[in-house]
Amino acid sequence: ETEMVPCDAGIVCQQRPVGVEGSEARRGTPVMLHVYDAFDYATVDSSMPVVHLGVEIFDNEFFFGDGGVRFTKPGTYNHKHRHEVLLGHSRLQKPQVYKVITDLKKAWPGERYCLCGCNCQDFAVEFCKQLGLGNCIPARYTRFADSFLAPITDLIPMSVCQHLGSQSNSGSCPGVSSSSSGKGSDVSDVL
Repeated sequence: ETEMVPCDAGIVCQQRPVGVEGSEARRGTPVMLHVYDAFDYATVDSSMPVVHLGVEIFDNEFFFGDGGVRFTKPGTYNHKHRHEVLLGHSRLQKPQVYKVITDLKKAWPGERYCLCGCNCQDFAVEFCKQLGLGNCIPARYTRFADSFLAPITDLIPMSVCQHLGSQSNSGSCPGVSSSSSGKGSDVSDVL
């Protein structure tokens, strides 16, 4: 039996026999990053990937959008699933993880969603930090996570924002809608 392990900053994975570093219990629970193209055409492998991110732990994929923090079956957010990357292992137990999710749900209501600076990428980074993994997501997948980009969102054509599911290209982002509207299930259902 083999498992996927991260290498090259988690972008390229390799196979390794299970048990090489000890049991799964000693390493913790695997945490996977799910990467989806935000457009109908592939951008994941381009120099400027426009991607949606979800973080999987305990067989649930958690994500953030204008619907707040939600979850889905891993790899099923939409038909544009491109990559699955092992980010590491969390030592948190299931009740601790669900406490983190409950706290994040309160801190990340859907009204906070913004195309640049408070989106699924920012949420994935914060969730991984709270899982004890630090800043483990490859930078190429978090280009829209930095709030310093918010002022340029006014320069993004409205048609691009609408294609991404946003009703606005406003840098302030009140009332912005993301492509996650209505997708997934409320995290209360998994707790």
